Amino acid sequence: MLELLLRALHDLGLDASTAGRAVDLLLQFATASAVERAAHASADAQELSDLESTLVSARPERHPLLVEAGTTAFTTVLRGNATRGRSMSS
Repeated sequence: MLELLLRALHDLGLDASTAGRAVDLLLQFATASAVERAAHASADAQELSDLESTLVSARPERHPLLVEAGTTAFTTVLRGNATRGRSMSS
C-alpha cells in the first residue's frame, strides 16, 4: 500500500520527501478515522450497503485496482465492527 501511494504521488509530480510526508499525513488521517469509527461503532447496515453499492459501481477503466480488490476488502472490517457494536450494546 505504501508503495502504491508513493508511486501515485510521484506520478503526480511530488518529490520523494514531499510524497513521504504526504503518505504520513494520509495514514494519520486513515488511522484517526478508524479510531473514531471504532469508538462510535454502529450496526448501520445501510452505510455498509451504500459503501458496497459505490464499490460495485466503480468503473474498471478508471479504478482497476479498486475493482480488482472487490467489496470484501473494504467491508469485512466494517462488518466486524458493526457486529461488535451490536453485541456490546446488547
